[in-house]
Amino acid sequence: MGTVKGTKFTEEHVTHIIESRQKSEAWIEGRKRAAAKLKGRPPSLKAMAASLATRSLRTLGLTREGSQVLWEAYLELHLARLRELREPVTA
Repeated sequence: MGTVKGTKFTEEHVTHIIESRQKSEAWIEGRKRAAAKLKGRPPSLKAMAASLATRSLRTLGLTREGSQVLWEAYLELHLARLRELREPVTA
């Protein structure tokens, strides 16, 4: 599959690429290896904050893609809050 140099990717094109990649055996094996590597490891503060930021947007009926700036603001707020909660434990 090739494209002419300088061609802009359409949404359909990107969707097709992602879907075909997710069906490939190499991609599935890579995800399995990554999952095995992280098994039993607690999520990072940034990962938890990202999840909370996404959940906050969903409660407002928004998506991360539709309001990236707002998502980043929520990410920073949740990250700061999680760091404050963790400080007494590590100090």
